[in-house]
Amino acid sequence: MNLDNYPTHQMQDPATGESHKYCAASKQWSHVDPTVADDKALHNAGEDRVYLLLKNKYTQEWEFPTTTMT
Repeated sequence: MNLDNYPTHQMQDPATGESHKYCAASKQWSHVDPTVADDKALHNAGEDRVYLLLKNKYTQEWEFPTTTMT
């Protein structure tokens, strides 16, 4: 059983009235509550890996940078 994607709370969109279920421990972006403000939440944890993808202006393809980015 995948407990990372276990729904922990539900919110209703005031604009559309649609109900959305969110998972507090999910690592999948579509399951994460966008209003999480807790600095110690898994979604804000500093040890998580973040990858930078850039669009090549010559080939118009998304790729990892091959040189140092400052």
